[in-house]
Amino acid sequence: MDKPLPPKLAARLNQGFESHRGGDLQAALKAYDLVLKKKPLHADALWLKGAVFVGLGDGPSAVAWLLKAAKRRPTDAAIINDLGMAYESCGDIAAARGAFKKAQALDPEEPAVRVNIARYAQSDGQADIALHEADEAIKTQPSLVEAHNIRGLALSALGREDEGLAAFSTALAHSPNDIDVLFNKGDLLRRRGAFENGELALRKVVGLANPGSDDWAKAMMSLGLIHVELAQYAEAMACYDEVLGSRPSHGLTLTNRADLRHLLGDLVGAEQDNTLALELDGDNAIARSNQSFIHLARRNWGVGWDENEARWLVDEPNSIRRDRGLPAWDGVPSESLSLLVWGEQGLGDQILFSTQLTGLVSSGVQPTLEVDRRFAPLLQRSFPDLPVFAYDEIPFEASRVFEQQIAIGSLGRFLRRSSGSFPTPKSYLSPDEELTRRLRARYLEMGCGKPVIGLAWNSINPRSGFRKSLPLADWDSILTTADAQFVSLQYGDVNDSIASALEKTGIRVEVDGEVDPLADFDAAAAQVAAMDLIIATSNTAVHLAGALGKTVWVMVPAVPDWRWGLEGDTAPWYPNLRLFRQKEPGDWAPVIRDVSTALKQWCAAI
Repeated sequence: MDKPLPPKLAARLNQGFESHRGGDLQAALKAYDLVLKKKPLHADALWLKGAVFVGLGDGPSAVAWLLKAAKRRPTDAAIINDLGMAYESCGDIAAARGAFKKAQALDPEEPAVRVNIARYAQSDGQADIALHEADEAIKTQPSLVEAHNIRGLALSALGREDEGLAAFSTALAHSPNDIDVLFNKGDLLRRRGAFENGELALRKVVGLANPGSDDWAKAMMSLGLIHVELAQYAEAMACYDEVLGSRPSHGLTLTNRADLRHLLGDLVGAEQDNTLALELDGDNAIARSNQSFIHLARRNWGVGWDENEARWLVDEPNSIRRDRGLPAWDGVPSESLSLLVWGEQGLGDQILFSTQLTGLVSSGVQPTLEVDRRFAPLLQRSFPDLPVFAYDEIPFEASRVFEQQIAIGSLGRFLRRSSGSFPTPKSYLSPDEELTRRLRARYLEMGCGKPVIGLAWNSINPRSGFRKSLPLADWDSILTTADAQFVSLQYGDVNDSIASALEKTGIRVEVDGEVDPLADFDAAAAQVAAMDLIIATSNTAVHLAGALGKTVWVMVPAVPDWRWGLEGDTAPWYPNLRLFRQKEPGDWAPVIRDVSTALKQWCAAI
């Protein structure tokens, strides 16, 4: 324990502390040095001087002075906590974690210690622990801004986003210009689709942060993402370009600009940005994943599949891993191998990737399949000799025999590494024949024997659905070309779309109330199988029709999903699929004219 300082030195130390608290770090440092000149081992002065260097960003100096303070007062949790902050500023995360844990052991109730424990728990994905520590810190110190900030992050990670926003608002009530809180609130609002309020918070960060700083860059980048969501592409590009003008090695902005360039059809520019991002950080999972889509779109299959494995390394992968901790399959076929093939991504992708199962079986492998519950009955009928299970329904005893596993989206690494490895496309799904006959008879009766044409026009894909969807009311020339019975194959609530098309064209597209494509996929397959022709934009109905071997025409945007490639009117996955491509982004009119012309010819030929 330090002896009390003489009055003049005590006043000098207090003067330094007030300057420190007011943000005048140089004045604080000068005052602490005057104290240490007289009392070189005074623990408070050593500690506070170290804390000044933390604030100045001089990690090594901060560590040196705080170690001296800790030597004088080894059981002081506050000093050890600040030592952790100093280690962190040096990039020595292991030492920082150790210091925080030691501080927690010394005084588990200290709010500043709880905040740091909460921060690291949050970064480790332990949101429940982070929330507990933040709540306990707030009980002791209700105005602790960082505790409310971490509480907001933890609640958001736990899916309690409304509460998270409330926590950020509480933090801002105590500190209205806190840049971290403003960014976290703005970015959460962006992710929730509250773009106007999100933009307000992010623009405040841009105004408060130093241009070119990390805080400024990430706020500008998030603003760019808002502009992308609002289809304000020029504004988004301006945000990204401004960041990269001052921070050319800002990896996340590079990957976001690459994503935007890809969206706009500039694949060369997208590839350049991804390449630069990977040169800066070879482990950049987003850049690798984005690059894989470019390779796959160009049908550079081998490198595309290999790079696509990075999809599991991004912060928010599209699917849950269901590998059960088993070794990954190395692609070597063996009849004795007990291999688990598990489904991932959406239903359309599971259908697409399942086109490879015939090749897998013919190579000598007899896999067990685990897929979406809705897809399992249809897949079991189509592959009666293979065990097929819905997610989480494989019996425990059966799962114990698995030796290796592979995600269904990874099969291409071994089975489709070149265009020559794609066999002649064929149908492979087997619908319920009795239900198919019954549905077809109903539709023929409904249309007095006219051809039955199925339609699907919307995708709910959060990333690309808006680009590849086309309102049914805009299909007027298609609907009025054929004397046919049109049937909706579209999932979801279609009443407004049907009504708008009827009002515009006088043509009714029938909705079969007995078939719910989202709830009963087996019935959806039978419905598709009952069609003479399917015309659709790119969604699940297309994959279902293609896998059933039906004649299906697909209208795709100028920058299509990688699944359809960049050119040509066929795809290697499905036998009777024909592609109608946009020439210019967003311009569907020529596509509709081409489909209408093809439909007139089709009607004349039947």
